[in-house]
Amino acid sequence: GKPATDLQNQLFGPTPAPDTDTRTAARNIARTLARRAYRRPASEIELDVLLKVFDLANQNQLSYPEALRLMLKAILVSPQFLFITPVPSVQTDQAILPLDDFQLASRLSYLLWATMPDAELATLADQGKLHDPTILNAQVQRLLKDSRSRALFDGFGAQWLGIDGIQSKTFDTAKF
Repeated sequence: GKPATDLQNQLFGPTPAPDTDTRTAARNIARTLARRAYRRPASEIELDVLLKVFDLANQNQLSYPEALRLMLKAILVSPQFLFITPVPSVQTDQAILPLDDFQLASRLSYLLWATMPDAELATLADQGKLHDPTILNAQVQRLLKDSRSRALFDGFGAQWLGIDGIQSKTFDTAKF
């Protein structure tokens, strides 16, 4: 139907012309989708894996949009989407790894908003600026002033403090 086509165009863009290199177009789409889903830029190795899924779909005579949908499914079941992961190229002998800007953006956003980083936070992570104390403080203040910060209380805070079920509790009215 039309809504599904609109969503497909929003996610993948228009289907390339027949004489276009669909593999290059698919790699660009994978780069864009993975950037949002992984909350950081995908490595070239990660993009290669996604392109192998696209190639497998083509080998099985799936249409271009079907191949892209299969590639999107691969993104959505990957550990990079399910967990906040560092860029795979981290090599260190330290027992505790410092957070990179992408991990910091994700953890702030999920703690304060219970959702992925917005465009401003993602851009600052891309620029490597989130570890600047002034910028980090300004971002924390911005996130807290946003109505989405209600998630901090409604989710984490309510569970942590045990007040998420307060309406179903009976209290001694003489004491409280």
